[in-house]
Amino acid sequence: MDIHVIIRFQARPERTDDFAQLLDQVKLNLPKVDGCRAARVFRHEDEPGGFTLFETWASRAQHEAHLKEVVVSGRWAEVLTHLATEPVSHYGREV
Repeated sequence: MDIHVIIRFQARPERTDDFAQLLDQVKLNLPKVDGCRAARVFRHEDEPGGFTLFETWASRAQHEAHLKEVVVSGRWAEVLTHLATEPVSHYGREV
């Protein structure tokens, strides 16, 4: 059964458009990672700078391995430069 990762981001006002472009690339490239089945990005209508990334993975272990690689490579630190607050994430299964 697939596992979903839901991540809520709040971009800094001066970085909102750059962050939107970064998430467009994530949406295109993340499904190419082993175990990732899909990535969807939502821009919040009533919250400037608010975004939600919805990922579908074959397993939690595959997502955790990917996340570890992103952190070790320094790409996660690059993402954080766009944000006003720490992202909030959780795992869930569809019911």
